[in-house]
Amino acid sequence: MENTKYYKQRESSRDHNYIKDSVPSRVVVILTNKCNLKCYFCFQDRKSLPNSMSTEDWMNFIDTLENNSHITITGGEPLLFKDFEKIFLHASKRHSINIVCNGTFLSKNFADLFLSTKNFMVLSISVDTVGNLNRDVKPEQYKKMKETLNYFSQLRNKLNHNAVIDTKTTVIDETAKDLFEIYIHCKEDLKSDTHSFQFLKGSPLQHADKEFQYEKIFEEPTPEVYKNIKDIAEQFDKIRNYCLSNNTKCYTHPNFIDFSDKKQNYLEILEKKYNKVKFSSNDYKKCKGPWESIHINADGKIFPCLATSFGDVRNFKNMNDIFKSDAAIKFRGLIREKGTVPACHRCGYLKLK
Repeated sequence: MENTKYYKQRESSRDHNYIKDSVPSRVVVILTNKCNLKCYFCFQDRKSLPNSMSTEDWMNFIDTLENNSHITITGGEPLLFKDFEKIFLHASKRHSINIVCNGTFLSKNFADLFLSTKNFMVLSISVDTVGNLNRDVKPEQYKKMKETLNYFSQLRNKLNHNAVIDTKTTVIDETAKDLFEIYIHCKEDLKSDTHSFQFLKGSPLQHADKEFQYEKIFEEPTPEVYKNIKDIAEQFDKIRNYCLSNNTKCYTHPNFIDFSDKKQNYLEILEKKYNKVKFSSNDYKKCKGPWESIHINADGKIFPCLATSFGDVRNFKNMNDIFKSDAAIKFRGLIREKGTVPACHRCGYLKLK
């Protein structure tokens, strides 16, 4: 089971919105910035935010969305939010739902909850090693997560549900030689339908949980340089061979790597694009990210793809008002004119020319 159709619909909707300058139908809800793990490579702050959105605030916001919107609920760790179930059930009445979590709080009860509605689309789990040891996940936690995902997969098939299990791995030097093993583990042991490898972000402004000044998006970032890039390329070659032999799919963020392309030179792309320190907008197509989604932070601040705020969601009537705000118009105008800015470095929305 793949979510190829889902991604094609997202791309089609984004292209339409870009042409028409229409309001995105996809909303990323950062339900809480709190997390039980302390991953050193995580871009989230994890500190308690003043004036955080209450359950009532979130419910009111969801009520303003047009029918059949696409909501991704994430964090922090969203399952830590005290009224997660209440918000999930409320949102899933009229909208499709994706959940992004670290897996440590997953249970059969959550699996039953997710699959109780046909509007549940994707369960996305972060898996960075076999056992998630570099996330300080306890063995008993990981065992429970594995059992829950197997239960989820069986129940989904029994119900003939279309939900997808998606696993994500952050690419770091420490695990550069283990990427193929991680991929196989996710596919075969965790019953993952799709898998993606996410490179370290090039700018702290990307999908952050704190606000930056608008001028910061023009500053040249200093992204981390991978030392074991050759090992990563070799692992990707193994994954490509597996994908081609078994008719499975795998992705990267940014999506520069095509695991279905027999001729693509991974090492060349990784050295020239992923490991490139200085950002060059000439390398990329014009970005359409601001027309794909809007992000609502745990404290109500509205962000596009970069953490420069459009204001507090509690001060707007609906998404249309947000989209037509001066700050939103200014940001879209910049991206439409420039295509990209330095803070876009290594962003998952980027597409090579």
